[in-house]
Amino acid sequence: MFSGRVLLPILISLLTLAGCTTDVAHQPNATQETIMAAPYQTDIAQLSQFINLPAQPAQALWQVRERGVRGNAIGPTDTELVAVLQLDQDILQELEGQLVQQTSPTDLFVAHDFVQPWFPDSVQQVFVSDSAYPEYLKLTGVRYHPSLFAKGSLNNGYVVIADGYALIYLHSM
Repeated sequence: MFSGRVLLPILISLLTLAGCTTDVAHQPNATQETIMAAPYQTDIAQLSQFINLPAQPAQALWQVRERGVRGNAIGPTDTELVAVLQLDQDILQELEGQLVQQTSPTDLFVAHDFVQPWFPDSVQQVFVSDSAYPEYLKLTGVRYHPSLFAKGSLNNGYVVIADGYALIYLHSM
């Protein structure tokens, strides 16, 4: 049999290891693990699995995140996608002609952490501080319905055009 002097260090080691485990319920599933792990993706073909691409972008920076907590309005399987597409100016003008402007709500505010460091400067600059709501950033660009880009459950959100880029924000609900 083991003595108390041997069991005590083993018990302390086991308790320490038990405190180091991760909460599996909050980990992304295996099929999304690589997508969720990186701050953003650049694979245009993989992006086209999530959204419609009415034109081939020169570059795409994007990320997908699971959102929500059980019991809240957004459930644990809801998803949001943020993509910044670099498009030729002629293509952007053509797309802009097909997009329908959103007017409700008239102003859109986002959390400061919505604007990512990997957004191009011209996209970052359409979100500004507003003294009326200092905890948020106000979108100053024209906001469009995302129907051209929507696919599957990612059919809510908006599109903003900013100096050669289209910012696409889509989420499920």
